[in-house]
Amino acid sequence: MKKGWIFFIVLILLTPGVLALSVSLSAPSSGNTTNMTSIIFTCTATDAYAISRISLYMNTSSSPWTQVASQTNASTIANFLVSSLTQGTYIWNCLVYDNIGLSDWSTNRTFITDIIPPTVNLISPADGNVTSA
Repeated sequence: MKKGWIFFIVLILLTPGVLALSVSLSAPSSGNTTNMTSIIFTCTATDAYAISRISLYMNTSSSPWTQVASQTNASTIANFLVSSLTQGTYIWNCLVYDNIGLSDWSTNRTFITDIIPPTVNLISPADGNVTSA
């Protein structure tokens, strides 16, 4: 068999995975603000080949990217429960690998965890003021 035909056959076999592997982030939505310290993150992968791993990565302005959770031999949808979130703005993303070694990231999303209660400062009337009707 000629080299040209071998290259053509290999190209046909690999093309579906190269063109089809993708990951999307379903929840939480980008820009979401929550007072929850536990959140379920959902990533959805599509590919012509089986998905071998989906990993959740997060960072904050004061920390580097960290792999928070991972599922191996994953289905096309991965749900990750992340607990003990603290006050702050987070960036998150998912990295997907298929069983032939291809990988893909989605577009980063952000969310804010706001767990500090607001404060109220009374301006008027002055403390101890008595009024009559």
